[in-house]
Amino acid sequence: MTRTKIIVSIGPSTSDPKIIKELHMIGVDCFRINFSHGTPDDWNRYIDMIRSVEREVDDQICILGDLRGPSIRLGELKENISISRGQKIIFSKDPSKGIPIDSDEFFKLSEEGDVLLMDDGRMRFEIISASSDLVEAIALTDGVLSSRKNINIKGKDLKGSILSERDYDAIKISVEKEITYIGVSHARARGDIEIVRRNIRLLGGNQKILAKIENRLSLENLSDIIEASDGVVIARGDLGMSIGLEEVPHIQERIVRESKRRGRPVILATQLLESMIRSPIPTRSEVQDIYNGVALGVDAMMLTGETAVGLYPVEAVKWLKRVIETSEARLSQERFIREEIKQPEDVLEKFLYGVVKLAESIKADIVIFSRSGNSAYKLSVFRPSVKIVCGTNNRDVYKALKILWGVDPVYVEENNYDEGLEKTVAQALDKKLVERGSLVIKSYARPQEDKYVVSVKRLL
Repeated sequence: MTRTKIIVSIGPSTSDPKIIKELHMIGVDCFRINFSHGTPDDWNRYIDMIRSVEREVDDQICILGDLRGPSIRLGELKENISISRGQKIIFSKDPSKGIPIDSDEFFKLSEEGDVLLMDDGRMRFEIISASSDLVEAIALTDGVLSSRKNINIKGKDLKGSILSERDYDAIKISVEKEITYIGVSHARARGDIEIVRRNIRLLGGNQKILAKIENRLSLENLSDIIEASDGVVIARGDLGMSIGLEEVPHIQERIVRESKRRGRPVILATQLLESMIRSPIPTRSEVQDIYNGVALGVDAMMLTGETAVGLYPVEAVKWLKRVIETSEARLSQERFIREEIKQPEDVLEKFLYGVVKLAESIKADIVIFSRSGNSAYKLSVFRPSVKIVCGTNNRDVYKALKILWGVDPVYVEENNYDEGLEKTVAQALDKKLVERGSLVIKSYARPQEDKYVVSVKRLL
């Protein structure tokens, strides 16, 4: 089991319960549904497949649903369109007059000389004329246009609402189907996160929010966005188009460090194993990219097109796990420098930091019980060299903990904290998360009662 968690995207290549089950058994910690693609019927079908696997494997599975957000996308095309460099292309509101784009903002923002970027920057067009309902452009590269492909206008940020009508439907389904996380695409400021959270609450949901950092405004307001969210996704595809590819490595490191300082989980996404969409093995540079992510101490890594539309979804997950395992084994724990993570501030954080130091000094794994999961979040931030097993009686919390670095969650039913802790130890032994004969630190905290419990036990 890897400390760095694995998230995969569901799509046509993985829309089969047998494949989903295989991926779960390999070690996938969370499944992602991209609400930018498909219909509500498709989303429900994917969720129902995952739930059927839950029943079969007798486990609760974490699901992340990504909202579309204020993006510009091509409309539905009857078939893919091959584009040659130098070819003139017409984008239009009217599908009969050109490539359809149903976005008023696209036509308002477009100006002669602007460069349009698609397919994570691999396709480029220069606008030669623009009006309120039609844009003419020259292709600067070869490529293929397909339905719902994302478009960026280089150097320009979208001003529209963070939520589209499609997103309201997606949030409703997320709440009804009890999805664990909702991803806010193209987040630009704290207010965007607050709007999404408010809409979730109005529907009676308590889904956690992951802010996707993928444009210049999100970088300008990074600290506020991280504080307002429950975690962060580094969406490197759109981010690279927004700020320039050469800036991505530096910005990636900055986002990881800022997230760790503020105690939020951080996920690395996009093009981790891009070549495996068509190849059964990764490139050396992709392996290096994954290694670098592990060295940075990200909580999770997310596959997108590799598992959604790729030819080798299972192989991609196996390779990702293999590289993560090897990287974690080779990297010294000292690489996770504690000066770069959130420093303990209140009594609870200082108590848990003390638990980590004690556990590391005696080489004991940490077993805790937490109804809210808060202690597990805080322990994970410290990136201890020992295991963290967290028991909880809340199924939503159990699923949410699955994306946290180094945390192995278990679900237990209990009448009080002491019983919950003992049942967590028993389950940890049963699932071979800890070994008989080893030392463990048993702990729980109830700050509202000023009660902080810790003990050392050898498991017999």
